[in-house]
Order: sequence, then structure tokens, then C-alpha cells
Amino acid sequence: MLVSTIDDTIKVRGLTQIQAAEIVGIDQPTLSKLLRGRFRSISIDKLAEMLNALGRDATIVVKAMPLREDTRGCEMIRSASWPQHDCLKERWGVVLLW
Repeated sequence: MLVSTIDDTIKVRGLTQIQAAEIVGIDQPTLSKLLRGRFRSISIDKLAEMLNALGRDATIVVKAMPLREDTRGCEMIRSASWPQHDCLKERWGVVLLW
């Protein structure tokens, strides 16, 4: 979503990749890779900074997900400090990998 917004903003402003790269503070080959989906090494913070440099405001919201019936693949978490739910992923919107 952030990368597609960067791409859309560059197109709407009529910028070349060279111009856009200069504005966002990276080189053109890196911007090209980013726009083609190769952005694993670029942090969300950096993507937000790029949007800001292009005149866009980025806000990241973290909230609880609605409860769902399908909790396959989740394990019971036994802890006094956490509610006893079958799947914290579904309850709290957090993905726990271990």
C-alpha cells in the first residue's frame, strides 16, 4: 500500500524516477527496485519519510481485529498476564511466530 502510493504520487506529479529519487533521498536504481516490488530492506519508517518528501502524509494505525470464528492454526496461550483466548492473533490483531 505504501509503495503503490509512492508510485501513484510520482505519476500524478509527473516526475521521472531520477527526479523522484532525488526528492526522496535515494538513488534511481533503488527507487526502481522499490517500485518493482523489491523493498524488503526498506523500513516502514523510510517509506513514510519518502511519502512525506513527496508531499503526502502517512499515518499507521494499529487496532484490535474483530473476533473471527476461524482460529485454525492457533495455540492456547497459558499466561496469567494474558486473557485465556484460543488465538491472540484473532483477538488482538498480533501475529505471533515461534
